[in-house]
Amino acid sequence: PKEVLEALSPAEPLPEGGARIVVADDGPGVPARLRTEIFKPGFTTKPRGWGIGLALTRRIVADNHRGRLVLLPTEKGAAFEITLQG
Repeated sequence: PKEVLEALSPAEPLPEGGARIVVADDGPGVPARLRTEIFKPGFTTKPRGWGIGLALTRRIVADNHRGRLVLLPTEKGAAFEITLQG
């Protein structure tokens, strides 16, 4: 079965302005040994992957929105938090 990707909640406004969004899936998650590697350009675990998705997304969030993208600790699947400045 295909993993399900979902926003865990609508964008949550932050008191200082901006918003927080958490996106998660129910797949196998990110092994602990790879957690420091996944945002590096060219890193992929897929045979035909290019390794640009997370690196590019993090750069867009940071450069264009003054935000940050982080991998959250999870027990199942993967969850990413996007924090955007107001």
